Amino acid sequence: MTVKSRPALSISDLNYLLKQLLDAEPLLAQLAITGTITQYRHYAKTGAHYITLSDDTSTIQAIAFKLDTVDPIKPGQLITAIGRPTFYTKRGTLQFQIYALKPLTVSPMTQAFEALKAQLKAEGLFDPERKKPIPNYPKRITLITASPSAALSDFLNLKQALVPHLTLQVIPVRVQGSQAPADIVAACQTANAHAADLVVILRGGGSAEDLAAFNNERVVRAVATCTAPTISAIGHDIDVSLTDFVVDHRSATPSSAIHTIAAPFQAARTTLSTHLSNAHQRVTTQLAQTRQRVLSALDQSTHQLTRQVQTLNQRVHHTLALADSHNPLKKLAQGYSITQRDDQPVHSIAGLSTGQSITTRVSDGSITSQIQHVQPTTTPIAKPLIKL
Repeated sequence: MTVKSRPALSISDLNYLLKQLLDAEPLLAQLAITGTITQYRHYAKTGAHYITLSDDTSTIQAIAFKLDTVDPIKPGQLITAIGRPTFYTKRGTLQFQIYALKPLTVSPMTQAFEALKAQLKAEGLFDPERKKPIPNYPKRITLITASPSAALSDFLNLKQALVPHLTLQVIPVRVQGSQAPADIVAACQTANAHAADLVVILRGGGSAEDLAAFNNERVVRAVATCTAPTISAIGHDIDVSLTDFVVDHRSATPSSAIHTIAAPFQAARTTLSTHLSNAHQRVTTQLAQTRQRVLSALDQSTHQLTRQVQTLNQRVHHTLALADSHNPLKKLAQGYSITQRDDQPVHSIAGLSTGQSITTRVSDGSITSQIQHVQPTTTPIAKPLIKL
C-alpha cells in the first residue's frame, strides 16, 4: 500500500513520535503493576537496577535508578512496582521506569515451583539412593540441547581441547517455549534407545521464563527415567531448576559439565605420566648401577688377569732361564764336550771296547776318533741334573 498524503518517517522520527504520545498520556503518568522478578541486575557504578517483571503470559523490562527499599531484590519475588512506561528511542524499546517497589508474598510462579518440588521429593525422585554414579571413563555421550547454541559451542570447544577422543551424539531440542517440554521428553526416550554411557542436558543462561521448561513436571519425570547416568548444566550458578534435583549430577554451567567428564581422564593421564616418569627413572638408575657394576667387575678382572699374566711371565722367564742354564750346547762353550756312538750319547764306558769309532762334539764342531784303550775311573762322577 502506498501512502500519498504523508511523507515517509525516519526511524528516529517514528520513535520520537511514539515517545511523545506515551509521555503525553495522563493515564500512564503513574501506574502500579504487579509481577514476579524473573531477572535482576544491579550496576553499582551507575546505581541502575535492571529488572525483568513477568506474569503467567507476559514480560516487561523495567529500570530503576533510585530505590528506597529495605528488602533485598532477588529473582522469584512478587512485587508491586510504582512508575510509568517509557519509550527508549535509541533502541525502539518499551520499558517500565520504577520509582518505588514493594515486595509482596511469594509469587505464583515460585509457589508452583515449590509445590511441585515438594511433591516430587515426597515421591523419592530426588533421593540420593536412586542417583547413579557418573562413569569415570564414558565412551558414548548423548547431549540434549539446542543446536546450534552458545552452550553447545562452549561444550564442544572444551571437549575437543580436553577429551577429543570421546564420541558425542547430539539430540537437538527446543529449550524454551511451549514446545520445549515435549522435545526434551522425546529426547530422553531417544537417549534410552541409543544406550549411551552418559546423558548431558545443556542449556545456557536466561531468565526464569527461559528456563521454565526444566521445571516442567513431564520433563523432570522423563529425566528420572533415563537409564544412563545424567548430568545437568542449565543456566548459570544461581539458576536452579527441578531438573537439577533429579539428575545424578548437577554442573553449574556447560563448561563445568565437560570439566567434570574430563577430570578422570586427565587424572589418569597425570597418573600414567607419573608412573612412566618413575619407571624411566628407575630403569635409568638400574642401568647406571648395572653399568657401574659391570665396569667395576671388568676393571677387577683386568687387574686380576694382569697380575696372573705377570706371574706367568715371571714363571716362564724363570723356566727359560733355568732351561737355558742347563742347555748342553751352552756347556760346550764352557769347554765341555759330548761323546756319541752310533748317534747315541755315551754315559759310561760300559759297552765300549777298543777299535770302536766314537764322535766327540765340541762348541765349534765334532771329532771322530777310534778307541785305543778303555780305562775306568776310581772316583765316581756325579750324575748330571739334566739327562742328555
